[in-house]
Amino acid sequence: MYLRYENIIDIVLAVLFLLIVIRGWHVGLVMCIAHIAVLIASAVIASAFVKTTGIIPLYGVFFIAAAAVLGKVVQVLKVVEWIPLVGIVNKAGGAFAGFIGAFLVFHILFGFLFRAVPQELWEQWGLTQEIIDKTYLFKAFINRG
Repeated sequence: MYLRYENIIDIVLAVLFLLIVIRGWHVGLVMCIAHIAVLIASAVIASAFVKTTGIIPLYGVFFIAAAAVLGKVVQVLKVVEWIPLVGIVNKAGGAFAGFIGAFLVFHILFGFLFRAVPQELWEQWGLTQEIIDKTYLFKAFINRG
């Protein structure tokens, strides 16, 4: 048995999913949620400072400063990993959240790309409809209709 083009596409997607699930396991659900909250709070704080000062180019500086400070504050939540049963549930939730998030990102990204890029260009790159139909993972992200 040899590797075909469609097998390579599925293997790359499977490896990406596996890496994302492993990262989610290591980070945990609580820290994933905390990181999202830090990003949202940093954006709110930075926009408030920009509205107060009126200096729009400083948004990035305020955002990075707020994210750095809040990022250090949420490190306290890592204590959840040391609670026996809660730690395992946290890690499993992080892996599941990573999988769901990756699935949504891939679905949106590939859906957009296959609508934005003309079919002739995909065929020039060797990604014909026959090859897409032979994949298992890749065709799950493409809505043809």
